[in-house]
Amino acid sequence: MDPNGFPQFFLRKNVTERYRSGPWNGRRFSGVPEMKSAINLIEFEFVNDADEISYSFDMLNDSVYSRLIMSTSGELSRFMWVETSQMWSKYWRSELDCESDGFLPLKNMKLPESSKVFVDKTMNLSTCATICKRNCSCAAYANMNITQGGSGCVIWEVDLFDMRQYADSEGGGQDLYVRVAASDLGKTWSLVRRGPNDTLHFELFDQQE
Repeated sequence: MDPNGFPQFFLRKNVTERYRSGPWNGRRFSGVPEMKSAINLIEFEFVNDADEISYSFDMLNDSVYSRLIMSTSGELSRFMWVETSQMWSKYWRSELDCESDGFLPLKNMKLPESSKVFVDKTMNLSTCATICKRNCSCAAYANMNITQGGSGCVIWEVDLFDMRQYADSEGGGQDLYVRVAASDLGKTWSLVRRGPNDTLHFELFDQQE
């Protein structure tokens, strides 16, 4: 679990991120929709306060057994014990790749702090998007130059902070495409002040929750 910013879980192979849970939304991790179907079987708890950041789960029925396993290949799965067949049944599987993630287009944005970004002057935005989607570490992308229809590619593989959205009348900023889990695409987003430097961070919230 990465406790920085909006805490979430990652599976990594060396330094490459293979999977991320998405942050806790009050009921479940936003990138693990399977948790919703288990609400009558498992009680999930996520603590995030000044003293601790932790995640735990308890079975609501003592006669039901469950285990969460990460295989040697990196697959994360939850199994339930089926008494009648005397076997473990796979209840859900977390996907190993990030192909299901989408990108939320944000207009008129002051781009995030960019001292450690990847920049390619020749790449178009479509290719930039493809590369970012295939790289689970890629948090956002944008054009390097917005003149003449836009050109170049900027990719952020770091936390996004120090951003601002300008009003249309101000004429500032540019389009920024931020990676979110597929289940987060319909949510409302906001920029909030967090961290020791009181910098602006990108966060999602669900008005239906």
